[in-house]
Amino acid sequence: MRKLTFLLLWLLVFTIPWEEALAIPGVGTISRIVGYSLLFFGFLVVLSQGNFKRIDGAHVLMAAYVCWCGATVAWSLDADYSWERTLTYIRVAGLGWLTWEFAPTQAEQFKLMKAYVAGCWVPIVSTFWAAWGGRNALATSAQSRYRGAGMNENDLAAILAIGILFAAYLAMVSTFRWKSGRWLCWLFCPAAFLAILLTGSRTGILALLAGAAVFSVGMAVYFRTKVGATLALLAMLVPSVYLAPRFVPSSTLQRVRTTGHEIQYGTWSDRRTIYQIGWYAFLDYPVAGVGVGAFYLALYEKSGWMKDAHSTYLNVLVGTGMIGMLFFLAILFRVLRLVWRLPSRDRFLWFAVLTAWMVTGVTTSWDYRKVTWFIFGLALSQAASYLPPVRRAGSVPLRPAATGLRTRRGVAGG
Repeated sequence: MRKLTFLLLWLLVFTIPWEEALAIPGVGTISRIVGYSLLFFGFLVVLSQGNFKRIDGAHVLMAAYVCWCGATVAWSLDADYSWERTLTYIRVAGLGWLTWEFAPTQAEQFKLMKAYVAGCWVPIVSTFWAAWGGRNALATSAQSRYRGAGMNENDLAAILAIGILFAAYLAMVSTFRWKSGRWLCWLFCPAAFLAILLTGSRTGILALLAGAAVFSVGMAVYFRTKVGATLALLAMLVPSVYLAPRFVPSSTLQRVRTTGHEIQYGTWSDRRTIYQIGWYAFLDYPVAGVGVGAFYLALYEKSGWMKDAHSTYLNVLVGTGMIGMLFFLAILFRVLRLVWRLPSRDRFLWFAVLTAWMVTGVTTSWDYRKVTWFIFGLALSQAASYLPPVRRAGSVPLRPAATGLRTRRGVAGG
């Protein structure tokens, strides 16, 4: 049963980069179907075995945050939508816990990273196909932006940026059953970079640059006696720089080139105005917020617009107030604290991934997305695999030991 549950976890991670691509009418996306199956089998395995892996303080904070989100339904500007968003949080937080529970070893953690990278190939190929067919995502705009798998351009670019970090890390340190696996990871880097350029996403470019800078420094430190391995990521991106002007429309490249000017002088596609109005909405409900997921209604009351927050931090702050924001930041800080204790090789990977995630969070609402809670769960799981034996030994029984149930040992060291 544990193998089946891990297989479902692997499949769910595989679908994260293209979770909105396929949907069954009246049922939902493939990702949601796999997610419900995973939750069912995951809880069934834990209950049948009578024990579960001892949770970390971060999981307590996750539970507290989700409970607070549920509490905001009582005073929400849109109680129905807030309840729906709370259920979403329960599902994605469950993904974070299941990653912790069913991927305790480094081998399993590497498999989940490979699943994420493999899943990223789906939107990469579909983005190339959209560009080849000239299917502009902005039909009414002079700019050319392309996307695949039904994803938003900024979300897709940021997901691929994180995928590049995972792929480079796996190519450098992981083992593969077939030699082609390592080369596929290296090939992924320029392919994903070209796809990011085709989306025209400034957010994705900034997330990639920030994450790659941290990653490159970390790998340079780790591979200080192996310069070739250290420079491998940059070497693989060179073909992308060469091919970009030949395959990416000039209007798309021009949009990317104006990133610095847009940050300094632009409106960030009206985001500056949204942030300013959102801040005023927060000042009206500073402690408890307007209700989780109800940002759009708070914005409508202030401006007549009905738009997303376009910011993870603002979405949490306005929706759940200072209380919810403290819970959310506490989760992030706890993850960072545990990641700091990892060996330098793994520490810099997670610093890079979390840096890319934090940059993405400035302009996109990722607080309720699966990718966020998967990253949190996998980072915590890998950090736990390096904790001292006293800290990680044993599991928590659900029934007394007299029942004769055998308790599972703690996490094996990485």
